[in-house]
Amino acid sequence: MSDTSRLSKCSILLKHFCEYVMKIERSWAEAAARISIGQVLLLLTVTERVRKSLGRSDPVLVVRAAGESWWMSV
Repeated sequence: MSDTSRLSKCSILLKHFCEYVMKIERSWAEAAARISIGQVLLLLTVTERVRKSLGRSDPVLVVRAAGESWWMSV
């Protein structure tokens, strides 16, 4: 996968993740205070391994922050 493709995939996943967070948090400010972009990008790097270990065929975004794990199909 080229760097451009990888960046595009990360951007799309991050967009979906942000939309998801905004649904479960009262405000974006609260969500941003709990989860940093660095944490999200770090977790995106292991997404493929997690997806395969779960035996899932759909992309799964796994986020862990503030002691909670969130799973989201995108």
